[in-house]
Amino acid sequence: MAKDSGRTVGKRTAPQIGHMMDDGTVYVGVSPSTKKAMFTTSRDAPRLRNFEEAQAYRRDRNKRKAHGHDDWRLATPGELAVLFNRSERIGRFKISSEHPDNLYWSSKQDGYGSAVVRNFSNGREENRLKDYRASLRLVCG
Repeated sequence: MAKDSGRTVGKRTAPQIGHMMDDGTVYVGVSPSTKKAMFTTSRDAPRLRNFEEAQAYRRDRNKRKAHGHDDWRLATPGELAVLFNRSERIGRFKISSEHPDNLYWSSKQDGYGSAVVRNFSNGREENRLKDYRASLRLVCG
């Protein structure tokens, strides 16, 4: 299936945010990082994962061409902000006040063994050691 960039193409209208695509992905909007249409899965990756397990899960999804894509990635902090701001329309995020379920890994790492997560209860960015177990929602596009 061709991916829409969020514009009207001929008589066809691009999907709305939160629209389930034919390939099973969900349209999120335009990535602030790539400036391209961005898609996510309809639910979180199964179980909480540390950062390295999250990267391994991403590699596996690409190897298996999950939903027909081989460009899955951990979201940048800016992309996670888009997911958070549109979470009600996208759906199925963990938004409880319970840690670690409401924390989602980003791709941003520092040199001290930690990475950035976004708290989906309050929208704040936080740093966590990479061995911390958090939720994961991959993006592609």
